Amino acid sequence: MKIGAFAKHNQTSIDTIRHYMTLELLIPEKVGAQYLFDATCQSDFDEICQLKAIGFTLAEVQSLMLFRRIGKLTGYDKRITYKSYFENKLHSVEDELMRLNHIKLELEKTIVNAGVVVDESIRTLGVPMDCLKYAYCTNCNTPLKLLDGKIENGALMAGTLTCRCGYSLNVKDGILFGEGIDEAFVDIESESEQYIDQYIKTTDSAYLKKIYKELEWSKRHATCSGVENSVILELGTGHGFFMRHFIGEFHESNLYIAVDHNPQVLLWLKKVIERSQPKCKVLFLCADFEKLPLKPVSVDLLLDISGSSNYAFDHSDKFLLEKVDHLTKPDTILHAYYILFEKFSKHTKIDDGSKKWFKLDTITEALMHLKYLKTDDYISDSVEKGGPMEDYFVTGESVFTYLYYGQKH
Repeated sequence: MKIGAFAKHNQTSIDTIRHYMTLELLIPEKVGAQYLFDATCQSDFDEICQLKAIGFTLAEVQSLMLFRRIGKLTGYDKRITYKSYFENKLHSVEDELMRLNHIKLELEKTIVNAGVVVDESIRTLGVPMDCLKYAYCTNCNTPLKLLDGKIENGALMAGTLTCRCGYSLNVKDGILFGEGIDEAFVDIESESEQYIDQYIKTTDSAYLKKIYKELEWSKRHATCSGVENSVILELGTGHGFFMRHFIGEFHESNLYIAVDHNPQVLLWLKKVIERSQPKCKVLFLCADFEKLPLKPVSVDLLLDISGSSNYAFDHSDKFLLEKVDHLTKPDTILHAYYILFEKFSKHTKIDDGSKKWFKLDTITEALMHLKYLKTDDYISDSVEKGGPMEDYFVTGESVFTYLYYGQKH
């Protein structure tokens, strides 16, 4: 039987048969350029399959078959040495079964402990009543007044804030809505539990590792959480990668304002943050960046965690921080992440006018113009795919993140 027929008869590949020949587990007769497989070869192949099926490696199969071949007619199968192969394998299997059983028990305990437990004592977050003083009319630059509302545990859950000029804003589900924002929510209960799972499964691992390294850099270099009685403003909070990692470090006297224009995402994030019950006060603000209804000259710490970069994808006219500069104090601290493209091919899906906001020299020049003096900075490793920028560049384009920590002077 030729090699092709022998492989087909045994439902395996020719490459497998050749590998066994290389290891001299199969020793067919060579006639000219052809190998012929006889009954002995078939018996050897059956023995290989049997030994592999009970856990022996090919190296161990070599030793066993050599022992049989050389020890033929000497009672090899009764010898202590031969039996020891099987006894050792049995002990190995028993040890592995014990190890697997231990793993099984630990997994069962972990699954039980990982069960979702709804804590009825969790406090629902709303607009802190003592922080309404920061809600301002964008027309008159005067404080807004509470017209009516539903208050729970010192927080406004629903209501209306008004100005004498006729300007008004609504609070719904504990979120303050800016002018012109659609307040409609859809059911997010099922999505809210699965979002992070899906994001991790579908996002390139290199991009996820890059995010984690950036957060670790912030933890080690941007020590901006110890100041008391501060107002922290995050632009474009999104799904809160930065907020979820650092919210627990802020002092109870601080106010953390999380801004995003997407009400669905902001409601999801609010539910996540509620589970951690942060010490500091939190205001979730759904608003247009250019119409933030906040008190001028009130922000002590500005978090621009890719907010300006995401804004620049669709707005080429101005650097986002220039549009919110009136909210900052003369000594405001800035911690920022900026997306940088190594090059722009003709296929890069970014408007030509916006491309300047993805270059390091343009970003640093804009920060200097706003009088931010650098304390520390860092440029991340590059990635070539993955994450929210994937639709904006083609193969061969590399994307970095520029991390900046500084203060106004």
